[in-house]
Amino acid sequence: MFGKLRTVHWLAIVAALAAIWWWSGRSSPQAQQRTFRDRLLQVDTAGVTEFTLVPASFKGLPPLHFHRASAGWRMRMGADSSDVEAEAVRDVLGTVADMRTIQLAGQAESVAARYDLTDSTADRLTLRTTTGTVELWVGAGGQGEGATTAVRLPQDQEVYTVTGALGKAADRTYGDWLPKRLVVGDPQHWTRLTFRFPNDSSYALERNGDHWTINGLRTDSTRTWRFLLSLSKARGQEAADPRDTLVAIPGYRVTVTDTTRPDPMVVTVYLVPQEQRFIVRSSLHPQVVMPFDPRTEIPRMFRPPVSFMQPPQ
Repeated sequence: MFGKLRTVHWLAIVAALAAIWWWSGRSSPQAQQRTFRDRLLQVDTAGVTEFTLVPASFKGLPPLHFHRASAGWRMRMGADSSDVEAEAVRDVLGTVADMRTIQLAGQAESVAARYDLTDSTADRLTLRTTTGTVELWVGAGGQGEGATTAVRLPQDQEVYTVTGALGKAADRTYGDWLPKRLVVGDPQHWTRLTFRFPNDSSYALERNGDHWTINGLRTDSTRTWRFLLSLSKARGQEAADPRDTLVAIPGYRVTVTDTTRPDPMVVTVYLVPQEQRFIVRSSLHPQVVMPFDPRTEIPRMFRPPVSFMQPPQ
């Protein structure tokens, strides 16, 4: 009888150890990493009509509201409103279009503070689509070769890391979101560029069939095309006070005629005489004024005619 009891006891012990082993394996971080969801969000960005970024309270930044307009995206911060840099909006929407997880960071109750995902440290992103509303808490960015961000869904307790620098979006100021492209478009569609200088001199670079000319003289195709490509990507990096143009003196100007646009694009560089500094604005977004570095940008954008000609042999 004692032998039978010992056998029963041994079987109970083995069963208990097996249960402990099974449960510890199931609940271990390694097991959770093997079983976490691979996709956190999948949003049809074409159906996003508006979204709101609410920075964490400790940042002291006001909420920014974005809505889709007929000519692109616009933003509102309090009583101020403006067009938005299209690339910046695409960066945000691109991260939520198919948000796949890299790893499970842990349960919110234990790791939220570490990843800036508490009530007071998380940024909030809310997207409104034609089918409903999507909310996401955005936390700290990761270190390393590829940009990553810690996120969580408000109704879930898991914290995940995902690809992309979504956390930087909520750190942008109103000025950071302003559109800063000076010129856009494909130079293949450009037909004429007119350059005007502070001394009232000017010249025109004109397309003539498959080549470009200045005063009827054919330019060097490689030099000209390299310049046109560079100009098509011209943009500012920050915003200045638009009131500066009230006292500024217009100097350099380039006008670009594009067959795909109803009006030419005009980029004007101004001198602020009291401070001896330069600012620039584009007809694409005339409400945006940006600093302009004359040492590097004037030689790049406002070249003399000889710079387009083939060098002497």
